[in-house]
Amino acid sequence: MRVLVAYLATSGGADAVAVGVRLARTLHADLDIAMVVPQDRAAHLLPSTSFDDVLVEQTEQWLAEAAEFVPADVPVSTHVVLHDSVAGGLIAEAQRLDAAALVVGGAGGGLIGGHTLGSVVNELLHSSPVPILLSPRGIRTSLRNSDGSVHGTARLAEAISVETAIATLEWHADQLITAGSSRPVQPRRLTLGSTAAKKLRTLDVPMLVIPPVDAA
Repeated sequence: MRVLVAYLATSGGADAVAVGVRLARTLHADLDIAMVVPQDRAAHLLPSTSFDDVLVEQTEQWLAEAAEFVPADVPVSTHVVLHDSVAGGLIAEAQRLDAAALVVGGAGGGLIGGHTLGSVVNELLHSSPVPILLSPRGIRTSLRNSDGSVHGTARLAEAISVETAIATLEWHADQLITAGSSRPVQPRRLTLGSTAAKKLRTLDVPMLVIPPVDAA
């Protein structure tokens, strides 16, 4: 089994690696860390071969630095993905690796509770056939005090809204919440529904969004 982390050399990327490590440990899975290099990034600025070489070399360096933060007990591999779409490249890599989940961190964009949803994450949440695990901002700091695994607990809360129900529960950094995707246009593709969006407004723990089963 494998867990794929979509990495950026940012604090959000570090959060995603931290959550990916915990999930890999829980599932006894290998960890893969990937970055996508857009193939047409700056073809008009430099000869494409020269620029691509420089960009790939820098990306490999960032990935090597990310892998250094992975504990020795978690097998890790890094991947540079050449694709003309970041979201498309991540989905293709997750499918190639047969990853159980794709872990993403905040990268700017809209702020919802502890989660920052950039354009790439938004695109993944509306197109991925692979479960997406969203890492909230700063989760890596909280996880340092946990036992290194992700824990699940079934709990009930009575409230007049989803946001209030979630807020009444005590959440810990080593827990996550799951959300089913709303009905998509295409089978087996994620679509972030209104209930999942409401959860994000309140949560400071990772949320796993699961695509629906093919209805055909």
